[in-house]
Amino acid sequence: MRHHVLLLPLLLVLTAPADAQAPANAEQRRKMEAMMAAMQPGPEHARLAQLAGSWDVELSMWSPGGGAPMKAAAVAENEMILGGRFLQSRLKGGQPPMQIESLVLTGFDRRHGRYTIVGFDTWGTYYVTAAGGIEDSLITMHGTDEDPIAGHTQVYDMNLRFVDADTYVTDVTFTDPVHAQGKGSFKAVEAVYRRRK
Repeated sequence: MRHHVLLLPLLLVLTAPADAQAPANAEQRRKMEAMMAAMQPGPEHARLAQLAGSWDVELSMWSPGGGAPMKAAAVAENEMILGGRFLQSRLKGGQPPMQIESLVLTGFDRRHGRYTIVGFDTWGTYYVTAAGGIEDSLITMHGTDEDPIAGHTQVYDMNLRFVDADTYVTDVTFTDPVHAQGKGSFKAVEAVYRRRK
């Protein structure tokens, strides 16, 4: 069903009336060419592909009240999937209470010109999403999540910073008033990835 929905705009362009004026046909061709280009991986995907491989991960997690972070070690396996369109990262490690397994898909939406992320992990039964841009070597993706149990909307940034060919860092920083507690922001989790030799 999803494939039918995705192909609908293309079919509409291809089945335009044969007697349409030339300018309309030129516009239709332009749209079709733009659509076809947006379907293919671009340089942003090549940037994400640099993160493929095996990684040792140092996790740090802070509580809203402050203090020293809890730390844990994990291992991540990253690979480009779906023809180089998404970076799939599978992470596993830690010990209770920080034992975790996660699946994260990071991509770049060429239609809207923004990086995207969808994340799942064993710290919950839900998923989170975010989207945003890049400045220098830092991708900042903004997201929101309405938490019916806590009774408020979480507002957060999911950041990915390229350090060098063998190191990158991700973090989740909350900016909603409940988490930030008047400080503007609260970094809850940070993961430092170092390429396994």
